[in-house]
Amino acid sequence: MTEPLVNTPALSGPGTERRDALGVFLTEILDLVEPLAALADNEVSREQFLRGFGWTLENTAFTAWIRTLGTAVHAARNLLADPPDGLAALRRHAAEIRTVVQAVRNTPTSLFGTGQVPADLPELFAADLLAHLVTAHLRGNRPAVYRTAVLLGLLVPAGRAPAGEARVIGGVAVRLPVSRDTLHLNRLPALVRDPEALLRELYLYAGADTAALLFPLVADLAGELGLDSVFGLDAGLDTGLGPDLGVYGEAAAKDMLQLSTRPNPVAGDARFGATLALSPPERGDLGLVVIPSGTADFGLMAGNWAVRLTAEAGDAPFAIGPQGLTLPAGVPALRATLTATRVDEDGSPWTVGVAGGLRLEVGRAEASAHLAVRQRSAPGGPDGIDYGLEAKAGKAALVFTPDPDADGFVRQVFPNGLRVPFDLGIGWSRAKGLHFTGTAGLETTLPVHAALGPVEIRQVHLALHAAAGAGSEPEQVRARVTADLTVDLGIAKATLQGAGLSLGFSAEGGDVDLSPKFAAPTGVGLVIAAGPVTGGGYLSRDEATGEYGGALQLGFGDFQVKALGLIGTRMPDGSDGWSMILLGAGEWSPVQVGMGFSIAGAGAVVGVNRTANVDALRTGLRARALDAVLFPDDPVAKAPTLLPVLGGLFPAARGRHIAGVMARIGWGGATAETLLLRLDLALLLELPAPVRIIALGRILLGLPSVTRPVVRIQLDAAGVVDTGRREASLDAVIYDSAIAGLALSGEMAMRMSWGPNARFALAVGGFHPAFTPPPGFPDLPRLALSLTSGDNPRLRLEGYFAVTSNTVQFGSRADLRAAVGKFAVEGHGQFDALVRFAPFGFTVDMSAAVAVKWGSRLLMALALVLHLRGPRPWHARGQVSFTFLFVKVRVGFEVTLGGGPAPDPVRAVNARDELWSALSSPGAWSAHPPLWGDSLVTLGTAKPKAGEFLVHPLGSVSVRQRVLPLGVRVERIGEAPLTGGPATFSIRSAVFGALVAPITYQVLDQFAPGQFLNLSDHELLGSPSFRDFEAGRSFGTAGPLLPPDAHTAFTTLDYEVALIDHPDEPAREFPRERLGQDLLGAFAAQGPAAHAATRDSGAVYYRAPFRQVTVNPA
Repeated sequence: MTEPLVNTPALSGPGTERRDALGVFLTEILDLVEPLAALADNEVSREQFLRGFGWTLENTAFTAWIRTLGTAVHAARNLLADPPDGLAALRRHAAEIRTVVQAVRNTPTSLFGTGQVPADLPELFAADLLAHLVTAHLRGNRPAVYRTAVLLGLLVPAGRAPAGEARVIGGVAVRLPVSRDTLHLNRLPALVRDPEALLRELYLYAGADTAALLFPLVADLAGELGLDSVFGLDAGLDTGLGPDLGVYGEAAAKDMLQLSTRPNPVAGDARFGATLALSPPERGDLGLVVIPSGTADFGLMAGNWAVRLTAEAGDAPFAIGPQGLTLPAGVPALRATLTATRVDEDGSPWTVGVAGGLRLEVGRAEASAHLAVRQRSAPGGPDGIDYGLEAKAGKAALVFTPDPDADGFVRQVFPNGLRVPFDLGIGWSRAKGLHFTGTAGLETTLPVHAALGPVEIRQVHLALHAAAGAGSEPEQVRARVTADLTVDLGIAKATLQGAGLSLGFSAEGGDVDLSPKFAAPTGVGLVIAAGPVTGGGYLSRDEATGEYGGALQLGFGDFQVKALGLIGTRMPDGSDGWSMILLGAGEWSPVQVGMGFSIAGAGAVVGVNRTANVDALRTGLRARALDAVLFPDDPVAKAPTLLPVLGGLFPAARGRHIAGVMARIGWGGATAETLLLRLDLALLLELPAPVRIIALGRILLGLPSVTRPVVRIQLDAAGVVDTGRREASLDAVIYDSAIAGLALSGEMAMRMSWGPNARFALAVGGFHPAFTPPPGFPDLPRLALSLTSGDNPRLRLEGYFAVTSNTVQFGSRADLRAAVGKFAVEGHGQFDALVRFAPFGFTVDMSAAVAVKWGSRLLMALALVLHLRGPRPWHARGQVSFTFLFVKVRVGFEVTLGGGPAPDPVRAVNARDELWSALSSPGAWSAHPPLWGDSLVTLGTAKPKAGEFLVHPLGSVSVRQRVLPLGVRVERIGEAPLTGGPATFSIRSAVFGALVAPITYQVLDQFAPGQFLNLSDHELLGSPSFRDFEAGRSFGTAGPLLPPDAHTAFTTLDYEVALIDHPDEPAREFPRERLGQDLLGAFAAQGPAAHAATRDSGAVYYRAPFRQVTVNPA
């Protein structure tokens, strides 16, 4: 089969295309496979397809197989319609593509008939199929890539490849002995290692007609690149390309290749081209002979690439062969440059990665190739030929955007993501060798874990910074190569973090000028093992943040001392200041304290200018953030990991300080190995006001012991009491837990607030599906137990329990799935319950279903939905449905069971009498000092009579009750209805003796609405746990109020007069003088009471000075 030798393809202009490289790659895989999936409904096309690569298969099995493949392709195509916006979406995309690939790879043996199928036949079929699909896809969609692969020997099309081996099963030839498309991907290593050797193997083997083998393939590729190409010239044809070839040239024209650019209308009919010929040993042994002609400077659009060729050449031939460059004397130099620049009309960059995660953006991409041929500079010197390639990434950036499902620590550290812009180019040429261009700063870390004698290299950090040289200076490249090392010194081990070399080098003339410098380590660790003393320490320094970190661990027998700390030398906003967080703990063998409990450790936490990041503590529970706080294990070795976590949990905050204690408590055993329960607890206090109390805990339960558990339950918890926000919370996560090897997981949370918006909610595994959680309540996964280790069969149990002030909620669910081949049984059962206490009753919603499927097709199903209310009477309402193939039956039902006599009605209460009794209680009344601040007057010690209390003359009196809320329509009290029906109660005035005191303000208190109002189940689920209602009133007067004379004591104020003549002599006293009102007022304004601290503290501190308000006409 001969392919066309003259190609003049039309090149398209810029088009709209996806610019996410991962999406393009995955879509390319679907485009490769989709033609196979499209054959399901056309038998003729299936037969033609199979004959195309020499196979005959059982039609029914082949059709079923490609239908399965088509379903997977369709699902993947729909998912790939939009680029992935995060790691979760990327995983879904990859999973769908993996399904497609596995569908192609898992070739069923039924395709080859009913006979004995050799073990290698499915693999042979898959290889032939892949080669055929790749060839067809590249030939039809990527012709330039196809021509390149053929030229390099990576792909041999049908007609050029030798006939394959026939395979016969049961007397039927399933694989025919025909030439078929063949992939040779095993040649890729040789192509990278020694391309010249590979080309010699392909085209210069003994007896090969190299020109006939090579030049047609070069012509095909040149045609796809937009060049005119002709192989095998007619000597009598005046082509206008190149000079007169002469008699001998015309004789050799049949093996020549002519390449030329197309005419440029702007520049006339000028062309740039070259004629290529081979000079074998019998014809001078010159190698490749090139006869250039013309000049060129033109551009064209190839897809989204702007291609430009600039070339200048004379008409003199030259040769490249065994003798090197052969160039006739006096001919001008030949220069040619081919540049391809990506053009995007909307300016959007090409991306590699995902939007929600790490990605590389390239705003401008450019690739170029150059060729220069000139005379030797001196006899015997280097030849004058140079060629090379260069790739540049302009307007590029390494971008990190936190994923929406990422944890709180990542979102806190990178709230706005991270963007590192750079321009970087790398090139290679025959004259310069490897060289760099652009400006960039890129870093990466490579795990190594290699041992070199006493030195272990754990990981290597690579950093590259490239910058263009100033003026005529060459490109400057700064590279940093450092490693994390562990050195065994016998009695001690030293760890160096970030130690290595910093290299500066410039590329000029093909040489690399290195300027190495020692890079001091950013962290140093030491582990000691010297007789009875073991342990070590670690110190780190971060120049960018100005933060120092350290870890310490020392052991004396069974006693261990551990410490972690961070010291910051500036505040987060960059201002001057310092901060510190330090935790230390001691651990020892358990000491029994009675009742089976033991103490095995204690510690302390101190933070200066540090605060607790509550959100990081809560979200960090899932990521084991408490490892950095509660008795950290091996803190020296893990310091690089633990210290950043510690800093994230307790960030710097000016004026906030932390102090706390830690304890390790055990139960159930005399030694650490025999304990049944271990509790690590930390209690922290954050000051000053608003004060916060933080409790951190870790529970490890093991049966029969924590070291040899059959049942292992681990739980991390964080609780916070915030007095400023009047809130309390508790979060807990079960992790790495199992019961006899069956995985157990789940989370719980509690939120409580008091004050104007009091709420209470506790949930283990979440809430009732119809309940709306309070604002800010976390979304909790169900408490789950997996009764199987795999996905087939699968049996999973889930449950939840929740409490609010109005309700109790609980429920569970069981899921079952088992499959054999395409046959599958699936089922589930679940219930959700809501319990109400006033009046007592409950509702339960239940559902259950079981289905039998063949693949995705439903064969039979039975489902039940039930709503149950009780207990007097039991009332059930629901529906049963049954499906068999195309038949579906539904039956609804409603029944009442166990009617029996109704419970005795609750006796009605007289709300007015209950309210009056509460208001008449002496405990309901209280006296309050003046509202404007602390009193400077010391009250007397007189005791009031029974039933009386003392009131400040300028103070107030309040009354408060908790029987019912005032000012609202009360429908019941608990379960009891009201005598006379619902009513509204309020306090209008109060009489104190003969004085009718005015009402100053309402007294509020917390009431549960469900105890006084008739609410539906939906309202119970959605209403707040508690609300502020009026519980009483406060009474006062505009001025001083004195009791009757019998309770009032009167006195006079005298002025003490003393004369001091000398400091060393006693004062001489004079008779007292009674002060007048004016003089008394003047002395009071200057006396100690006027200058007391309470005059400028408390609520008085915020009192604004009086400002007169005037209104001016417009």
